Amino acid sequence: MNFVVIFSDPMPAVPEHVRERLLSSLEEVGATLSSIPGENAVWESLREAPMLLTLEGWRFIYAVDRQLGRITVKEFRAPRP
Repeated sequence: MNFVVIFSDPMPAVPEHVRERLLSSLEEVGATLSSIPGENAVWESLREAPMLLTLEGWRFIYAVDRQLGRITVKEFRAPRP
């Protein structure tokens, strides 16, 4: 199964190079998840709680929907000064 990465917000405040790293990282996550069997307990965990990815201090909350084949970035936070 291939996962599509979706941004629920275009995130104009996030530097372009960080958005590119985010997309690349989430595509890697999707490729890794594709190798996990559907009956594995990890899928229940992913349904229950969102995931967090931190890049250069930026925090991105994302959710995985195996049935739809989507990884959706739901929100983000800027680095603390």
